[in-house]
Amino acid sequence: MYKHIQFVVRYKNIFVQAVRMVQVRALYSMFLKKAALLATTLGWMTVCLPVAGQDGISATTAVQQAILTSGRAVVKVFAFDTVQQVQTGGPFSAVVVSADGFLLTAAHASRPGHTYLVTFPGGKTAVAVGMGRIDTDEKETLPDIATMKLLAAGPWPFAEMGTAVGKGDACMMLAYPESTGLPFPTLRFGFVTDPADGHGFLVSGCTMEVGDSGGPVFDMSGRVIGVNSRCQAAEARNHHVPVTEYRKYWSSLTRQANYRQYPQPDSGWDLPAPPAIVPLLPPGALVIQGAALLVSKGKTTGGTVWRSCKRGTFIIGKLSDLGDTVWLKAAGGKGVRLKVVARNPGNDLVLLYSGKDLRLPGVENLLRNLEEPAPGGFLFAALPGGKQKRGITGTGTFDMPPRLGSGYFGAKLVDKNTAVAIAFLDPEGPAARSGFLPDDQLLRINGLPSTGFINDLQHYQPHQTITVTFQRGDSLLRQSVTLAQRPEAPASNHPAEMYEGGKSARRDGFTKVWFSDMHISSTECGSPVFDDQARFCGIAIARYSRTATVILHATEIVRWMGSLSL
Repeated sequence: MYKHIQFVVRYKNIFVQAVRMVQVRALYSMFLKKAALLATTLGWMTVCLPVAGQDGISATTAVQQAILTSGRAVVKVFAFDTVQQVQTGGPFSAVVVSADGFLLTAAHASRPGHTYLVTFPGGKTAVAVGMGRIDTDEKETLPDIATMKLLAAGPWPFAEMGTAVGKGDACMMLAYPESTGLPFPTLRFGFVTDPADGHGFLVSGCTMEVGDSGGPVFDMSGRVIGVNSRCQAAEARNHHVPVTEYRKYWSSLTRQANYRQYPQPDSGWDLPAPPAIVPLLPPGALVIQGAALLVSKGKTTGGTVWRSCKRGTFIIGKLSDLGDTVWLKAAGGKGVRLKVVARNPGNDLVLLYSGKDLRLPGVENLLRNLEEPAPGGFLFAALPGGKQKRGITGTGTFDMPPRLGSGYFGAKLVDKNTAVAIAFLDPEGPAARSGFLPDDQLLRINGLPSTGFINDLQHYQPHQTITVTFQRGDSLLRQSVTLAQRPEAPASNHPAEMYEGGKSARRDGFTKVWFSDMHISSTECGSPVFDDQARFCGIAIARYSRTATVILHATEIVRWMGSLSL
C-alpha cells in the first residue's frame, strides 16, 4: 500500500509536471523525499499525495510491464471438431496458468472432455481439452469455474495466479470481445468495487461483453486475480470468479470431471502471495480543451474545435451524426449557425465553419502526440461544459473495414482446413439463392489474391455483384452472387447491449484507429482525446460496443486538415 505524505504545494502544476518527467525509479524516490522535506520546511498549504514507496512506477509503466509478462498467455478459444477440423461453437477467452498448459476459463463456455482450438496473441494455435468444471447451480451457472488443458507438451507461456484482493485495488483485463473480431486481445482498466458479492464474485470496473467470458483479470503485477463470468447493464458492474476459488479446488480441477457439488478443498491453498505493485495512478482530470457541443437533426453531439482566429472558427464533427444544418451551442445557450465546408466520408468527418472568431480554444496548436499508441497508456476525452472522461489505450492502431455496412452474403462462415467454409445458410439470403451449399469452401473473390475470405468480403458493398471461387468436394467452381443490404439485427436484452447511449450508427470503416475502454456515449462522439501529458492524440469517432470506443489517430486528422485550403 502507498505511504502518504502531506505536501503543501504552492505551484501545483509545476510539481505535477516535474513528477511526470521522472521515469527512473531511484530518481523518482529521491525526488519525493526532497519534495517532502521542502514542503515541510516551507509550510505550504496542505495537499495529500500518494508516495509509491518501493514501487515508484507509473500506472502506465505497471500496466505495460504486466502485458509483457502475462499478455502472451491470454488466448481466444472456440469449440473445435478435431476430426472434421471445423469450429463448432462461439468464441470465448481463457488464460494459461502453468508451463504444462493448464488454462482457467468459465464453466458456461467449457465442458469436460470436449475439444477446443486455442489461439495465442501471435497467431499460434493448439488443441485443448476441457478438464474440471464446477457447476452447482446449472440454471445460473454458478460458481462458473472450469479449466482446460493443452494437449501438446509445453513449456507454454503462462501467467502466475495471484491471491485475494481488496476493495479499491487497481486491476486490468485482457480478453477477446466477440464484437470486435480482432485476432488480439483488448485491454481494459478498472478498480475492484467488491471483492466478493452475494454470489462470491469479484466485481470490478473492467468492462466486459460477449466473448470476454473466461478471460483473466490481472493485478498490477500481471498476476491473475479473477476470471470473467458475466456483466450487468451498468458499465461498472462486471463479475469475475476470484482466482482463490481455482486455487482452493486445484487438485479436483486438474481432473476431467463435472462437479455438481463443491469438491474437497486442497490443503494450503490460501498461502499468501507477495503484494502486488501499487503504482502512481494518473490524475482524475487534466487541463484540456477543444470540446464543442453541436446540434443537428434535433440532437446534440460532440465536436472538436480545430482553430479559432480572426479568419473565423473551424470545428470538426462526426459526419454521419450531422445534417446540412448544424448549430454550435455556445456559452449561455446561444446558438451559432455553422457552414459545412468539407467532408471526409472515409473517416466520417465533417469540417464546419463560422466567419466569426468565437474565441474558442482549439487543438491545432496544442502539443500533439503523433506516435503509435501503446496499450496501457491513459487517455482523457474533453467534453462540452468542462467535463472529462478517462480511459485506457486498449489496442495498437489498425484499419477497420466497413464490416457492419458491407454487403450481406447470407451465410455463417467458419474456418475449416485452412479455408473458410459455409456452416449454414440464410435460406432467403444471396448465397442460398445463388446455389451455394453448406460445407462449400470459399477461396477467392473476383479472382484476386486473398487476404482471408471474410476480410475480403468486407470490402464489397450492398448491391455489388461478385464472383466467388470455391471448392465443393473435388471440384473447383465459380459462382456470381449479388450482395444484399445487411438485415437489421434483432434487439437484444443481453446486459452487454444495454449500456447508456448505445452504439454509434456508423462505427467502422475507418483508417488508423484504436480501441479504448473509455465510456463515451454515442452522443459525445466527435470529441477530442488527449494522452496523460495533455497532448492531443485523436478524436473519439464512434462508440463501437460496451467495451470499445473508437479513437481516430491524430495523424489522420492532421493529414486531412493539411489537404484543405483554409
